[in-house]
Amino acid sequence: MCSENLNPHHSQPLSEALKALGESSGLVQGLMENLPGGAVFVLDQNLHYLLAAGEALARAC
Repeated sequence: MCSENLNPHHSQPLSEALKALGESSGLVQGLMENLPGGAVFVLDQNLHYLLAAGEALARAC
């Protein structure tokens, strides 16, 4: 998406949403790396796996 095509009134909410997405992504990554003996699964609205990680998965393989 090209930012020059955005309505200036919409660019601020988009910027804030992208920042929040980056922050939440970092939180999920931190959780996955530091959850002892567990696993984290992230699904989309259709219940398709987007992400699966964690110590429990590594031991299961």
